Parts: sequence; C-alpha cells; structure tokens
Amino acid sequence: MSNARDFAARVPVDGALSNRNIIVNGAMVISQRGTSFTSVGNGDYTLDRFRVYSSGGGVFNVDQASDGPDDFTKSLKVTVATNDASIGSSDYYMLNSRLEGYDTAKFNFGTSAAKTVTLSFYVKSSLTGTFGGSFTNSSEANAYIFSYTINAANTWERKTVTITGQTSGTWATDNTNSIRIYWDLGCGSGNVSGSTGWGSGAYGLSSTVQLVGTSSATWQITGVQLEVGDTATPFEHRSYGDELARCQRYYQKDFSIYNEDGNNGFTAMFPFEMRTSPTATRTGNGVTSQENVPSQVSTSSRRIYIYNASLPTGGTFELDAEL
Repeated sequence: MSNARDFAARVPVDGALSNRNIIVNGAMVISQRGTSFTSVGNGDYTLDRFRVYSSGGGVFNVDQASDGPDDFTKSLKVTVATNDASIGSSDYYMLNSRLEGYDTAKFNFGTSAAKTVTLSFYVKSSLTGTFGGSFTNSSEANAYIFSYTINAANTWERKTVTITGQTSGTWATDNTNSIRIYWDLGCGSGNVSGSTGWGSGAYGLSSTVQLVGTSSATWQITGVQLEVGDTATPFEHRSYGDELARCQRYYQKDFSIYNEDGNNGFTAMFPFEMRTSPTATRTGNGVTSQENVPSQVSTSSRRIYIYNASLPTGGTFELDAEL
C-alpha cells in the first residue's frame, strides 16, 4: 500500500500525465540548422525553437553541446565570443523561445480563469550568482520577471519558477505567438525591472549577473518545461521522432525538388503541415547562396508549386514558418 501512496504523491494533479510540457525541443535534441553557430546575430535561430536576441557590442557563439545532467544527452551552450563590458541602457542579450496560442490556450491567461503555471529548466554556467528572465505576452505589455540563482560554477542545477495566472492582457489562442520566454544574458538598465512579478516591458531583473560582460563565459540550458500547476513535475521526455515533427511545424529543410511536367513546373512535397504558409528558400544544385523562391505554398496539401522555367530540377528547400 505504501508504494501506491508514493506513486499517487508523484502524479501531477493539475495536468495530464502526457503532453504536460508546452515547450518544443526542451531537451535540445533537435537542431536542423546545424550544431554550431558563430557570431550569432540579433533574432537568429540556433537549436530548433530557440533564438538569440542581441543589441550591443557583445557577440555570442552557440552550440548544441553533448553535455547534460542525468537523463539528458544534449544542451544549448552559449559562449561569450566578444564581451561587452559597458552595456548601454537600451542594449540587451537574451535567449528566447516563442510559444503558439493553440498550445497555451489552456492557461486561460487574460481571463478570470487564468491558471498558475510552472517553468523549470536545468542550467549550468561558468559564472555564479543571481540571473534573471521574463515571461511575456506577444506585445510584451504583460511581463512576469523572474530570477534564479546558480550556486556552483560548471555544475548542472535544476531551477523552477512559478508564475501566477495573469487575468489581464491579450494572449493569443490561435496559431500566432502567445507567450515569449526570455533568459537574460545581459540587459541594460532600460530593459530590466527592479522587482520580480508581473509588470511590463522588461526582459530581466536589475542587479543580476550579466554573462556577456565576461569574455569566454559560458551558460548552458536543457530540460526546459512549462506546465499547468504550481509544482514542477519530472521532465517529459518525448521520442526523437515526435520532437522532430513538432519542430517541423515551424521549420523544415533538406527535401528535394522534382520536375512535375517536364517543362517549367516544379513541385516540392514537405513532410508535415506547417503553422502557416512558410517562406521558401532554395539551396543546392549550384546555388551559391540562399535563393528566395517565387511559389504557391499550400500548407494543407504540404506542397510548393513553382512556375519558373529558369529553376533547374534538383536542390533542396528550407521552409520557415517560425513565430
């Protein structure tokens, strides 16, 4: 009987046993664009569903590291390639993940039935101290500022942040961006708040560690989970195929073009229906740089129709339907 009681105590009471985690690629196992990114630009995606924002003189490199806590084989690793020792008030350096409204609708944010949610993640850094971040709606008019403390250098630690349900503001419940999560890696005074909790227009907390200020400093993250309730449950590991399919709703690459009618019609079939009509870019087959493709894209039939006699058969596509 004691085993039954112990099991019951571990079962999450505020959500399903499966599909608890709203984050896509939280274990950092999918990286369709590559595994190493140097001099990452402002707004650039790195590992799937995670992008870097930066404004200032600092520069990051990002890698899919084969390093993680127990039960994890991969993590996202940020390394300061060029430090910014004097961050301007309007400057910012952050890691970001954007969530779709269809996935977050069950939070009921913006209504009187708003639910408390919990964000959890494993983090490791060469620097110790208090770090900050924020949880916002798409307009960033509603922002929950949070903090977490890294106690030991170069050691994996799990952090949890409980976010009270927000009854005000606009939170999408369709295929557009509903929630943005930011991890602050060095923000200026104009982009941080003096206190944790709900506010607006900030990405982090003042008087916290600014990773970008230290040359060669590192910061890693994996096991990112967002779920309903005030308790962080064990990370929900999904199969590689399931995680890849979720990522391909937003980005797909490396599928072939074939000649449809022997003259000037070409068709590309992509594996999964995407969030919205994607931007198509062609690579390969003698293309020296990425080439935008004039095309008719149908997400429902998963086809791209190209009517351009100058495009040769061959090459591959990249499709971008990111939030």
